[in-house]
Amino acid sequence: MNYFYFTDCLIFDYKDKTYYLLEDNKKTKISNKNWVSFVEEYGWEELNFSLENMLDEKYRILDCGAGGDCFFHSLAEALNLHNIYNNNEVLYDTQYIREHAAKMITKQNFEFILNTYIIEAENGEFQGDWDPSKITTINCLKAEIVKSGDNFWADNVIISLLSDFFKINFIIISFDTAYNYSIIQLSKNHKQNIIFFYELGCHYKLVGRFDGKKIKTIFNTLPKDIKEFII
Repeated sequence: MNYFYFTDCLIFDYKDKTYYLLEDNKKTKISNKNWVSFVEEYGWEELNFSLENMLDEKYRILDCGAGGDCFFHSLAEALNLHNIYNNNEVLYDTQYIREHAAKMITKQNFEFILNTYIIEAENGEFQGDWDPSKITTINCLKAEIVKSGDNFWADNVIISLLSDFFKINFIIISFDTAYNYSIIQLSKNHKQNIIFFYELGCHYKLVGRFDGKKIKTIFNTLPKDIKEFII
């Protein structure tokens, strides 16, 4: 296979690791000169203005989907783009990621995780359409996690477990209605990093950067400005 077709006119060439647009049987190479129109066609948005002074102009944000699955969609997109670039045929979907999050619930962490959700519910901080007080076994909790949609939203507990499963650090840039942002790193144990944008306390998007050939979604090193602001 020489190309991966994102659309009829947008391809990724495995030979030179570069995007091309196909128009009227002509291949146009995506480069530093014309990349903006390409990323907009794909759906990558400009940074929120509050982040423009922290990250350079080649960073973009991608809305990968909502309906309670936004984090899982965003993680799948990051992993899939990385695999496509490396000619890896393994592609993930939201259900796969939910199922593996559930598998990370063990006898050792079950009680702590469940109690965390119970306390959140008692304090009015719980998000989700299930009732933690009715969970009695590990399998009951796992059954809630694998349900797609608004039933079970990804939170720091599940995100941390997925970070350990995929062996990738997750960086969360959180943005609120007061135009304030904070950055947390949920794990520091791994060599690679994925950056997410958490908008208004309810919606995750993926952060990527155009590297001259493609949008990079998994980073071996973090931008200096992000490192400085990590809580």
